[in-house]
Amino acid sequence: MDWYNSHQNDLSTYSALMESIECRKKLGAAIKSLREEQGLSQRAFSLMVGVNRSHLENIESGKASAGIDVLCRIADGLGIKVRDLIEF
Repeated sequence: MDWYNSHQNDLSTYSALMESIECRKKLGAAIKSLREEQGLSQRAFSLMVGVNRSHLENIESGKASAGIDVLCRIADGLGIKVRDLIEF
């Protein structure tokens, strides 16, 4: 068995992880852009949607994932649908 075949699962896991990181960054950038377009600070918006400010900061920077409940609150706070956040 060669190296590639013996590590194929590791490579696909890494590929999926990298894709996930890119998705988190795109989602975070979309949230930040929409929030800023509405003139909302992170602090004000986090209070408005009931998300800890540091968690919102991590979501916007792509360092943290957002569960569906948080995405729903963020979308509601921005006056959009969740699908509008994830169309990238």
